[in-house]
Amino acid sequence: MGAPKLEGHPLFEKKTIEAFIKGIQDTLGTMASTTVKNGRPHIENHFEMKGDVAAIVGLVAPPLKGNFIISFTKQAMLQIYKNMLGEEPGEINSEVKDAIGEIANMVYGSSKTLLNQDGYNFQMALPTVVLGEYFPAKDHQGVTLVIPFSFENDQQLFVQITVNT
Repeated sequence: MGAPKLEGHPLFEKKTIEAFIKGIQDTLGTMASTTVKNGRPHIENHFEMKGDVAAIVGLVAPPLKGNFIISFTKQAMLQIYKNMLGEEPGEINSEVKDAIGEIANMVYGSSKTLLNQDGYNFQMALPTVVLGEYFPAKDHQGVTLVIPFSFENDQQLFVQITVNT
């Protein structure tokens, strides 16, 4: 069985994907002096968190509901943190978790502004930071849009968007 097509759900439209790509690139460029390149967006049939640490933001734009998740490999987040503050924490601590939450908040805010200019009505939401495994609510366990990103030394981060089923 092939992967579902991108068509058919507004959260998977090209302008939505482009808004989140721009949000990531602008936020990390400004906050962390980091240039990230996006890979090819694709759909996965089930949710699996890609990184080791993530921030999750509920996407609510009635009648649409879903989750925006930005996840980093441990090394990628430590590099972003170093680029932001010039410090090497060595591990994911409370300050690094705060930075992840702030990045997610800024990316979501930037993307939300662009999308609301296109007629969406995304509401403000606060991120939740998780370390390790994360399982979305039962109604968000359907298909997931994945946008991979990479930056210096092959570091990786991912944007994942789940939608209610």
